[in-house]
Amino acid sequence: MKCELIYVSSVFLFIVLAGCASVDIDGAFPEPRPLGGGLIGDPDAPPTGRGPGTAVEADEPVDTLTLGRALTLALLGNPTLAAYSWERRAREAHALQSRLLPNPELDVEIENVDGGAPGGAFSVAETTILINQLLETGGKRGKRARYSALEADRAGWDYEAKRLDILTETAAAFVGVLAAQERVLLAEKVYRLSDDLFSVVSARVEAGKVSPLDTAKASVERSLNRIQVARELSRLDAARKRLTSFWGAANPHFSRAAGEFAVADTLPAAGLLDGLVDQSPEVARWNTEMEHRRAALSLERAGRFPDLTVGAGIRLFEETDDRMLVFGLSVPVPLFDRNQGNVREAEYHLARAREERRSSIVAARVQLAEAVGALQFAHSEVLALENAVLPAAAQALEAAREGYRRGKFGIRDVLDAQQTFAEVRYRYIDAFVEYHRALTGVERLIGQGLETIGLEDAKP
Repeated sequence: MKCELIYVSSVFLFIVLAGCASVDIDGAFPEPRPLGGGLIGDPDAPPTGRGPGTAVEADEPVDTLTLGRALTLALLGNPTLAAYSWERRAREAHALQSRLLPNPELDVEIENVDGGAPGGAFSVAETTILINQLLETGGKRGKRARYSALEADRAGWDYEAKRLDILTETAAAFVGVLAAQERVLLAEKVYRLSDDLFSVVSARVEAGKVSPLDTAKASVERSLNRIQVARELSRLDAARKRLTSFWGAANPHFSRAAGEFAVADTLPAAGLLDGLVDQSPEVARWNTEMEHRRAALSLERAGRFPDLTVGAGIRLFEETDDRMLVFGLSVPVPLFDRNQGNVREAEYHLARAREERRSSIVAARVQLAEAVGALQFAHSEVLALENAVLPAAAQALEAAREGYRRGKFGIRDVLDAQQTFAEVRYRYIDAFVEYHRALTGVERLIGQGLETIGLEDAKP
């Protein structure tokens, strides 16, 4: 009996080892794009036990917040990015599962049980003990493992694309706070100007030099500017809350955002940027996408080969106390289903992927061209406002105020100059926001900061 069990075990072990062909998996997660590469944040270690407004919120400074710190907080605490990271790990686990062999099955059968037998119901029984093992043919296990590994790689690209999205959106929100702070300062300055003008007008009315109607006009202007200050303060509060939402905080702790309210003197030449579009995750991921579709086709083609189920065991004859070895083999006969439909579907999906790849590359190049054009225009507009329009508006305002004091201009001339000054300053802030929105859009498309690219003199 002992020898028979050893023999059966040896045969079964040989069968299992025959199905344990090595699985070659060379999938690898994509290398992170250079954009944001110097920030703290480990994509392989998503925040466990960190909910919105907890540990990451506690890391937020209570005084001055810099752009680098805001981006780091977003990478560490953004719940959407964390969800992508968990999905990436889930795909890793699925890839691990796909490499495992199917479990063997223990099959026990008892036959010829006779309740009327003299020696008892089981005295003439025949007991068969089999261990069955499914053996996949056509390299299915290796192909399935390859397919699952590439799915994990695709999840890695999804994470990388979302990481760049979070960096871009956080940077835009930070610039929004900077702009809102500048708008508050401008609204307060314009209010002070209108308050000073009201004092000047009141003095001139008391001196009988101008009509009392000027006082009413100056008072209306001052009231409107006071309302504008309240409006800009409300916008600043909303911008601060929007920024902190990127790391899951409900309310901001920082008192102010610190950053230079200016634009670069130069921009990279458009030709340098065109060659970097391949770094975009939407373009770079297509190598993995095509491999994934080919792996799917290879797996479906392997499905044409029927799998084998082999077994080995012993049969016990209670009546004679004999022992016999038993072997089994089960093979499906592929008369009708040869997986031909799934193979053809996978071939069509591969053909579709080729066209989608071409479309994605064309779309990325068009988006980059549009973004570069918007960046160049916004850059030129900011420089023009900064170097020519703003100084002229400030000079016109000062001349109008001085002329009114001397009686050369009327109150309407001063109010018009003051409104023009405010409109130009607000336009400058809006142009600054547009510039940075276009800048972050270009950097998102090439996956790289423009400061790391060779610069040429820009032509405003």
